[in-house]
Amino acid sequence: MPEYLRDLRFVLRGIEACRHNATRLSATSKDALDAGRSGLALSLSTLALEEIGKLLFVDGLLFAQHDDYKDQALKKGFRKHAKKLFSLIRFPLAVETFARLDPRYESQPEYRQAIAISLENWNQARCALAPWIGEDCALGSLDFWKQRGFYVEMSKDEFVDPNEAIPTAFAESVVLVASVTVDIINFIFRDNLEGYHEAAQTIRQMRTDEGHEAVKQLAEKLVDEVFAGLKQDDKGDI
Repeated sequence: MPEYLRDLRFVLRGIEACRHNATRLSATSKDALDAGRSGLALSLSTLALEEIGKLLFVDGLLFAQHDDYKDQALKKGFRKHAKKLFSLIRFPLAVETFARLDPRYESQPEYRQAIAISLENWNQARCALAPWIGEDCALGSLDFWKQRGFYVEMSKDEFVDPNEAIPTAFAESVVLVASVTVDIINFIFRDNLEGYHEAAQTIRQMRTDEGHEAVKQLAEKLVDEVFAGLKQDDKGDI
């Protein structure tokens, strides 16, 4: 039996902390949008997305063993805004991994359908950002816009208010991406965190069962991809 770096309760506390704060930030971004503050709305919704990026890093400790680089990578990832956002390119794979830890995934076809529809909606919302962040829709570039949404800038000897710097349509699109992202995570974890804990504990204990091994391998694939960039990149801590 391998000795894991962090106990499951640590992982669960991190997931819940990130989930709750992302939910609060997303809700506040909607209030800001309703108040006509497009800059603040975009910035807050971007922070909500960063919290979900953190959640993916925390979940990466699920199978991290001693002498693993993931604990240090987690700490670095918490300080790198663009990395947290960029990690969301793997969000669909993460959601699939989380969903497979829920017994409803195998027993309820409607649950699997709900996950699939939610991910389709997420991808459509993300692709709608293309006019502002490029056709690849890499969410890491939102860090630049987040700064513009928070602070007054100076351009050609003129001061630019955040609401002027951030088009309303852009803010609406980012708020939607954050909202859909948070809704998916809440759908998976709100009423099933204990189920996630039990399934993860079972996977840690049962090393030979093919079904559990498949889930573990899927999770480890996600984890290795998410943390590989952080391991190689020691610059740009914020």
